Amino acid sequence: MNPASQSPFDSPTSQTKTAGALHPSVEYGLANMILGNDGPEIKFYAYTHKSKGSVRRLKALFAKKEWMMGHSELLDDYLEGITGNKAATGFKEARIVPLEDHTPDADERVFTQYHYMSDSDLEEEEEESFQREEACTTESDGQNRMVSGADDDARLNQTSAAGSSRAVQEKVLEQSRRIGHAVILKGHAFRTWTAFIFYLYTDQICFSGTKAPVRRTRVPACSAKSMYLLADQFGLPELKSLAFATLCTQLSTKTIVKEVFSHFTSWHPEIQDIQLDFLFEHLPEVKQDMDRMLHSICTTPSAHCSVVLQKVFGRSTSAAARTKKREGKISSVITPVISPPESAAASAETTAAPAPQPAVAPGPPSIPQQANQVPRPADAVAQPITPAPLPAAILPLQAVAVAQASPAVAAARSESTAKVAKAQSLSSKKTIRENGTNAKFQW
Repeated sequence: MNPASQSPFDSPTSQTKTAGALHPSVEYGLANMILGNDGPEIKFYAYTHKSKGSVRRLKALFAKKEWMMGHSELLDDYLEGITGNKAATGFKEARIVPLEDHTPDADERVFTQYHYMSDSDLEEEEEESFQREEACTTESDGQNRMVSGADDDARLNQTSAAGSSRAVQEKVLEQSRRIGHAVILKGHAFRTWTAFIFYLYTDQICFSGTKAPVRRTRVPACSAKSMYLLADQFGLPELKSLAFATLCTQLSTKTIVKEVFSHFTSWHPEIQDIQLDFLFEHLPEVKQDMDRMLHSICTTPSAHCSVVLQKVFGRSTSAAARTKKREGKISSVITPVISPPESAAASAETTAAPAPQPAVAPGPPSIPQQANQVPRPADAVAQPITPAPLPAAILPLQAVAVAQASPAVAAARSESTAKVAKAQSLSSKKTIRENGTNAKFQW
């Protein structure tokens, strides 16, 4: 190849890029566009509005396949399907069309099987307004086709005047138009897809509801949830992480109940866990919203809501069990200080009073001593045996100990004390009887 005929821009050989630089495929495409060798070859159609269970109002945006490739294998596979690669799995419904003149068919302008009807990137629209504008659009499309056909005939007549054959005329007509591929997107909104293409080109993303710096005000914004769905579908983990981080910062007590029970949350367990954590942290603040949501679920049951309810009740049960277990651990570590009850204190005061002396059993009647009778020794007189009373200082402590002891221990101690007292009483009576017998014999 003649070096003079080569493009001054080489094709990209590496997919690496420095901070702030464009993707290599974008740089290469821009270079070719400057030279006039290339232009957009894909015309995407995406819906902009929703109403009564359907999406509508297709709007076109243009893109270059090479600029969108190189970010993930799955996305590259979809893009290859646009150009007719039979081995590809996605976008096989793409059609070859004249990019400027093509418009979708009437039956394609309304789609009733859009899976994410709560997509905030779709605008709400009234049915009457759509029908009036649809009638105007149909009439305008017919006029445009008539004008386009007249322009084509004019080109053919000019070529015929030059004496060209019919085949040459058709070739000239084809070259006068940009031919590309048209794809109707049935899973993502126009706003989401616009921000997605901009991200693939520039590596910049802006989500709705966030404060963007001044230098990024021209970056097209989209819903973080909508972009999370798109990034998950096409295997873009970096973009998915950016959307996830934004969703975490947008959690609010005003919307958390609605978000937890939404279809979007039920599709992504990782987001559901984050939202449930936030819900239980602010449960007292959202109690009324929870009551209303439970009433709504009972009135109109939904399959995805039943799964969420199972997780909510499961967490509630687990939280109660953890609280009970934690309280049990605390009570086992801390030994409670038991103060004696009022009855025990009163008993202690009563016991501390001087103990009354036990009554002495009466001895034999005194007999007048006769002159010839030997006097009885002093130690022969019967002396009653009285158990020594407990010191007064010990009695309150004993009452407190009994109060702190368990009922079984207290009962055992009372029974033991009664047995000791009974034994002492029998011993005293036996001694008195023996002393009385000795005195009788002496008499």
